[in-house]
Amino acid sequence: MKKTFTLLFISLGCLMQTTQVYAGWPIGKKRFMVGASAYTYFSSNYWDRNGQYHKDNTSKFSAYSLGIFADYGISRKLDVLVNLPVSYQKLRQPGASTTNAGPGDLQIGLNYAFANFNLKNYITGYAGAIIPTYAQRVGQTLGYAYYGTEFRLSNTGNIRLGDHNGYYNVDADYRKYFADDGPSQFNYMGTFGYSFNKYNQVLVDLAGTISSSPTKVFNNYAGSTLDYRNLRVQLNYGYTVNRRVSVYASGFYTVSGFNIGQAYGTSLQLLLRL
Repeated sequence: MKKTFTLLFISLGCLMQTTQVYAGWPIGKKRFMVGASAYTYFSSNYWDRNGQYHKDNTSKFSAYSLGIFADYGISRKLDVLVNLPVSYQKLRQPGASTTNAGPGDLQIGLNYAFANFNLKNYITGYAGAIIPTYAQRVGQTLGYAYYGTEFRLSNTGNIRLGDHNGYYNVDADYRKYFADDGPSQFNYMGTFGYSFNKYNQVLVDLAGTISSSPTKVFNNYAGSTLDYRNLRVQLNYGYTVNRRVSVYASGFYTVSGFNIGQAYGTSLQLLLRL
C-alpha cells in the first residue's frame, strides 16, 4: 500500500482562522468571542522521505469537520482560549474503506499581550495544553492520542496601504507530545490582510510544520506519521456583517513536503463578538 496520507488534526489547527486571524489581538476585559467553523479536507498524492512527489489514483483520505472556538478576556492583556474540532473521516483504498468520526484534540490555553505600540501593534505569548478526547487505537485518524503542550509567540499589527488598511500576523509555535515517540513540532505562519473597505477584506497565509520524532515510518493511516515537513498556502476572504459578526471563507493547498501527503481543502467560519 502506498504512503499517501497526512495528519488531519494538524492541518485543521492551521486552518482554524478564528484563532489565526485574531491571534495577536487581546479581546478586552470581560469580552467574549465565539466561533464556529466547517471544513473539508482531502489528500491522495504524497511526498516520500526523499522529497520525491508521487501521484496515487487508487487511494484517498477525506474529512468533513466542525470546529468550536471560544475566547474570553480575563483582563485587558490576558485571554483564555478553547478550541475543539469534531470530524467525520473516510479512507478509501482498493477493495476497502475505513471511517472514523468523533471529537479530536481539545486545546486550551492562555494568551498574554505583554507589549504593544500605540495599541496598533501587539506582541503576545500563548501557552496551552493539548488533550486527546478519543481512544488510542490502530487505524484511528483523529490525532496522535498523546497529551501535549504548546507555546506560541505572535506579532500582530495594522499597516496603512494608501487609502486602505492592512493587517499582518507572524506566528512561531512549538508543540511537544508526551510519549516515547511523541514528536516535537515547530509551526510557523505569516498572514497578510488587505481591507477594501470596512466590510470586505482578503488575507493570504503562508504556513509550515517541521515535525521530528524517533519514529520515521509513514504508515497507511493518517494518525501515525510523526516525522515530516510541509508548506501550505491559504487564501481567505472576510466579510464583516456588523461590529459583532464576521464571516470568513478559505481555501488551502500544500505546495511542498517531506514524508507527508499533499492536502487541500476549504473552510467557512462564523465569528461572534459578545
